[in-house]
Amino acid sequence: MNLLSLCRIKLLFVVFALAASAGLAATPEVAGPGSPNRIYGGPAGFAKTVTDTVLVMGPWGSGAAYNGQFETADGLPDWNGWAGNDLTSPGANPWHADTYHAVSGQYSAWCGSLEYPACGSGDEDGGYGNNWDEYLEWRGPVADVSQPCTVQIDGLLNYDMEPGYDFMYVECVTAGDQVVQLAAFDGGATGVPLSASFTYAPADYVAGEVVVRFRVVTDTAWSDEDCLWKTIGAVQLDDVVIGLSNGVGAAHDFEDGTLGPFDAPDQPGVGDFARIWTGLRDVDPCATNSSPQVAFIDDGVVVPGTGGTPCQSHCYGPGGFIVNNTGGLRGPESHLNNAVESPVMAWPAGYAGGLLEFTAFEDDYLFEAAEDPGILYSWSVRSASGSDPAAVLSAPWTGPGLLYLNETFDGRYHRVSERIGEYLVPDATFVQVQLVALEVGFLWGPAGTDGTPAPYFDNVRVTAAAVQGPQISAYGGTQFLDGFPAGGTLDMTDPGSLGVRLDTGVLPDALGDTLVIRLQPMRPGAVLSGLPTLHYRLLPNPVFDPYRTSGLPNTGVVSGWELNPGSGNGLFVFDLPDSGFFYPGDRLRYYFEGRDDAGGVIQAATLPADTTGFTGDDFLAYDDRFTVRGLPTISAVAGSPGVFTQPDLLLVDETSTGQAEPDIWLGSLAQLGLYPGLDFDLVLRQEAGATLARRISPTQLGAYNDLLLTYGTGRGNDTGEQMEPLLEGWFGLGDRDLLLMGGDGVLAYPASFHSGRLGVNVEANQLAAQIDGQDFPGVLPVAGNPVFTSGDLNWRHNGRCGSDGERFGRRKLTTALAALPGAVALAEFTDRSGAPGAYGLGAAILNVTAADNGRAVTIPASLRQLVTTPSGAKAIAPLNARSRVLGAVLAYFGQVPDPGPASNVPEAGQFIARARPNPFNPATLIAYNLPRDGHLRLTIYDVRGRRVRRLLDEQRPVGPGQVLWEGTDDQGNPVSSGVYFFETRSGGSVLVGKLALVK
Repeated sequence: MNLLSLCRIKLLFVVFALAASAGLAATPEVAGPGSPNRIYGGPAGFAKTVTDTVLVMGPWGSGAAYNGQFETADGLPDWNGWAGNDLTSPGANPWHADTYHAVSGQYSAWCGSLEYPACGSGDEDGGYGNNWDEYLEWRGPVADVSQPCTVQIDGLLNYDMEPGYDFMYVECVTAGDQVVQLAAFDGGATGVPLSASFTYAPADYVAGEVVVRFRVVTDTAWSDEDCLWKTIGAVQLDDVVIGLSNGVGAAHDFEDGTLGPFDAPDQPGVGDFARIWTGLRDVDPCATNSSPQVAFIDDGVVVPGTGGTPCQSHCYGPGGFIVNNTGGLRGPESHLNNAVESPVMAWPAGYAGGLLEFTAFEDDYLFEAAEDPGILYSWSVRSASGSDPAAVLSAPWTGPGLLYLNETFDGRYHRVSERIGEYLVPDATFVQVQLVALEVGFLWGPAGTDGTPAPYFDNVRVTAAAVQGPQISAYGGTQFLDGFPAGGTLDMTDPGSLGVRLDTGVLPDALGDTLVIRLQPMRPGAVLSGLPTLHYRLLPNPVFDPYRTSGLPNTGVVSGWELNPGSGNGLFVFDLPDSGFFYPGDRLRYYFEGRDDAGGVIQAATLPADTTGFTGDDFLAYDDRFTVRGLPTISAVAGSPGVFTQPDLLLVDETSTGQAEPDIWLGSLAQLGLYPGLDFDLVLRQEAGATLARRISPTQLGAYNDLLLTYGTGRGNDTGEQMEPLLEGWFGLGDRDLLLMGGDGVLAYPASFHSGRLGVNVEANQLAAQIDGQDFPGVLPVAGNPVFTSGDLNWRHNGRCGSDGERFGRRKLTTALAALPGAVALAEFTDRSGAPGAYGLGAAILNVTAADNGRAVTIPASLRQLVTTPSGAKAIAPLNARSRVLGAVLAYFGQVPDPGPASNVPEAGQFIARARPNPFNPATLIAYNLPRDGHLRLTIYDVRGRRVRRLLDEQRPVGPGQVLWEGTDDQGNPVSSGVYFFETRSGGSVLVGKLALVK
């Protein structure tokens, strides 16, 4: 699933464990649609042949023993053994007097239970569970209801809970069930004094009484119940004294083994809203489902007594009702947490892997609208071994603890596909799965009530799979990221100071250089065989070879070490040096390897699964998630000691994880004769927390004159608040050019940036409704514009379903923009007949800021969405529409395209040579790229074939390089104006280019 860039909800397992081990605050995580947030290696997981899998649950006609559709074979609603469950219905209140870790004396009031067994070594039996909302209450009458009363609450506490997500609150309840929070505790501490007070007004009394509560609230995962957070919690409370200024208080030390004057009432749940509905409406423009589906809509009938939850803006649900977001039967302080649970399923013997798949209709706007309540969804599994299927019912639910979020403005159906083998007990014989809908918006403060009818669930499949070797995986964001010198400068008078840190995206700086994987033996009886290893290969920039002090070879193997040994979480971490190892212009690729041993049979797995290309010369031919670039690509100019160059063009792909489109950009740039490391630098994989603004200083960005910034169809991984100061500082250097592309990229920035720098006004979040509902509109350049000057240039903006549109355009046709006064509309959308002038909206807008001559071109679409007009004028071969649009913008910026042969992905191992500027006066820089180490000869000839200058004739390393020709011959004499040729020879390959010297 797509990892949402901003304000995430639950921690990635690996990140949380790291942060917890270091005592640091952790980064929360939400999964959204689009691509896996977890990267799996191979060959562990799924066997290679069909016979290695067994369909456990599937649709009618599949032959599976269990059915994952909510209908009969004739299409009528049917649970097929599934059942709804209100996860907020707690059963017995866990507050009780106990000797378990008493604060003082023998007994304390404990909110916890011994039913949770120890979670591995270093833990003990007992703890707390998920989805708790339990309170210990004291009520006391006041002496005079016409007078106010001050309540003073004192006591001692031990508490041990997941920080940031699970809390103990001290509260007073007033008339009308209004709750006043006096204190909150999370994390862990012992012997903590408690002191809080509150003054009741006469109108606040509850039937003439004051009400004090000690309340424990936990979220959906990470507790002793699922062993993702092991504790001795949640809370032990002791020596409580409650004083009243207008009445008689109470004091209790629990040493009599009772709760004394306190009450621990059992509470109702929010309500079980799970129901099978037929003919549910949706707002997905590309898919629908008329068959029965499970939904959690509160119509006042499914759960009597709620009165229903009527819609506000999203009224396509049955009767106009939506999912409950006001606490249902339990009241506004509680929140929906409903599940549908499968029948207990027999699991085939010998299958340690598994796959859970289901279809979810999702339509939530969390983080996009303050009025949204945040109704997300999740899944879990539980399992047991042995012959008794009932044993599953007392097993804990386990899973990654991720919540799934719709990251689009339109509701959509999404097919979830997740591996479950790692969450099954060894030699599992019975398995049950759970799909959950829950409200989480309150975690960020007051949540709105303008919800939707989503989510819906349908078409569940469960597959058992044989495995080979251990399972090896990593979460997106825990790979090394492209980086710049840590010191924030580019001072080549001190090259040794320009080291680049090898950082990941989701961890705080203290741990940000640490690679993390999860390695688990999956075969029955298997154990890990030794520590996993990190294999790396460095392509060094020879400019910095004299300054490398790490002592590591360019190719090597590094062993990992276990995080929290004995915890059983399978987490291993790796490190490479932060200094003296990685420098600008370097390229690094790597993979992980782990082994397991089952009865003497050792099998291995790697991450990534496909390591093809690891040893090759083409650094773009390897999995980009495991390739990292040191930036900028600083090159020494051969024959000119102390002279260095770097590309003046930077491509930054800010697209949300999994939707990144570097292949499209690199392909178009290659068609224009521009190659990474030679003509431009690129920054890819902008993971959560890996903000460009954090990893590059304005000084370093200032070394680039031109910036290509793409957001795909989303808002990317950096917020406008993070990026705007960096960009404005860069523009302030003068004469800078920006191309901003992306469906919602412009929305990442505040209105001041829209009007001041981009010269645009956001007319609407959805373009299609502004152009008569067109999903494939034509685009024409505006007459007389300074950028798209070719008379035959036109294209279409693809927002259709299917093919590219399904992934990048299905949700909408980008943002509707209009040029503000002073800005220039470069292109516009045509009407259905192909005529311009109908809408007044810009398909591309140019704004020039006079104060610093900053030029910004905004195209509210991803490059992938720009397609050739089928019936339009034929593009000049071999360039397609997107390459021609990009080429025109770059030419306007002064980047002179040099179209080469058509290519989808450029070959970094290609032998390339060309000169810029050309024509030139007085000097030109001849740039080349060598596919491998070898001898390079570069010679200048005149038009008669006579040698003018031998520029280079020596052994050169693989990768890019540059040579300056200042228009002189071998004797150093200036040559006359005219045409010359440069010949580049290496390894039997010869390239010849033409030069024009104009004086």
